Amino acid sequence: MICQVGKSYVCNEWRQDLITFSQFLERMSSPDCSANLTYLAQHPLFDQIKELREDIIVPEYCYAGGGELQSLNAWFGPHGTVTPLHHDPHHNLFAQVSHE
Repeated sequence: MICQVGKSYVCNEWRQDLITFSQFLERMSSPDCSANLTYLAQHPLFDQIKELREDIIVPEYCYAGGGELQSLNAWFGPHGTVTPLHHDPHHNLFAQVSHE
């Protein structure tokens, strides 16, 4: 999978890495995560890992327009991940999950 590394895509240090999902999870849980901030954006993760897709129930109102889902993407990031103000071509359902 392709992940993003850096505080934001507008930073000079920003780059993309090709890693496995296991490597991504290791980076997310490592103590130096903030120094090597790794996140996943606009990624068709649920097409690649079918078991994760089975854990998601798409709300009925997502089909209110009468059509099919255009895309089902994932965004994962650790504490400190930010996104600059932007416009997306698709309607989004945004949810944050946090733990301590």
